[in-house]
Amino acid sequence: MTTAPSNVTLNSQSFSVPAGLTKLSVTLSPGDAMHGTISRGGANVVDLQPESFTFDPNPHTYNFNAFVVSSDVSFV
Repeated sequence: MTTAPSNVTLNSQSFSVPAGLTKLSVTLSPGDAMHGTISRGGANVVDLQPESFTFDPNPHTYNFNAFVVSSDVSFV
């Protein structure tokens, strides 16, 4: 969810998004980490790279929260 048109990069894949809510997806392989940025005017306004996240296609426990990784920026 962005307040203005932005560039979003998820694990090296870049997307141009309009203001508002946009659903994006990228393919993850076992062992992959996640890194996402939102930028405008050449400057990053969000840079999210959770240190403890590693994609496991067969986890032993599950967390069914809709959003389990958080950033200190809710709306940008």
